[in-house]
Amino acid sequence: MTTDDDSSNTGLVLALVGAGAALAWWVWRSRGSRKPGSGTGDLSKPTPQVVIRVCGGDRVGVNGVEMNLAAAVERA
Repeated sequence: MTTDDDSSNTGLVLALVGAGAALAWWVWRSRGSRKPGSGTGDLSKPTPQVVIRVCGGDRVGVNGVEMNLAAAVERA
């Protein structure tokens, strides 16, 4: 006859369920803090956006202006 320790994984299952619930809570809790305008600041100001695209080689486009990578890093 098997003992309870050999056939039952209740402790392991409870630990995995608890860890999963804690992970889900942590992920959902932090999602709201990254939304623009979620703070108590002035909501009339638009959130600044920067568009960066690779133009080829060491050239990048920043908000429609082409420049080399060193100039883009310096400007940032």
